[in-house]
Amino acid sequence: MAKKAKTVGNNFIQKANNLNKCRIKYEYLVDRGQLSVDEVAQVYTGLFLNLFTEFECLISEMFYGLLRGTISSGHSRYKRLINITPKDKVINVIQDKNYIDWLPIQEKTLPLAKKYFYEGLPFTDLVDKNKGDLKFYQIIRNALAHKSEYSIKKFEDSINSLTLLPHEKNPAYFLRSIPNRNQAKTQFEIVKDELIVIAKIICQ
Repeated sequence: MAKKAKTVGNNFIQKANNLNKCRIKYEYLVDRGQLSVDEVAQVYTGLFLNLFTEFECLISEMFYGLLRGTISSGHSRYKRLINITPKDKVINVIQDKNYIDWLPIQEKTLPLAKKYFYEGLPFTDLVDKNKGDLKFYQIIRNALAHKSEYSIKKFEDSINSLTLLPHEKNPAYFLRSIPNRNQAKTQFEIVKDELIVIAKIICQ
């Protein structure tokens, strides 16, 4: 029996929320003076890279699962445009290298989705804000993972319009910053919440 797409989404949501619970525990140690701000910044780096990787895995699992028929979508207009048999050859058919870059989603995933699914659904249900957010999150990911001059410059350009303290212009410290004191959410939590929204759209 095919696994429901919502199950895939719920699995991601649980992982994302667990990562945030881990973040809260580390912040507790900072409040008690058992962990320095510099140390917790490194924690934010690891948590974000883990979160972003889990989201990339979600896209991959959904795409291949829908194409193989091992995942069922509840989207009212979802339809495969092609059936590939045997199912274990799906990867060989749609890619000519050992892996696929799923992001940026506008340039990578959506063209593939339109090729294999009716109107590219459910991936094309993402609105411009979702796509823009994902592009920004990938910029943060690259700045944290590569730390190259190019990736850091792209990150700095992307936050140029934001009001930040000098140290918050560092990617790790940026994730710990709180843009709206009334909401009291860190940038990490905002990213986590938005990725959950996107996951729910894809995993209908």
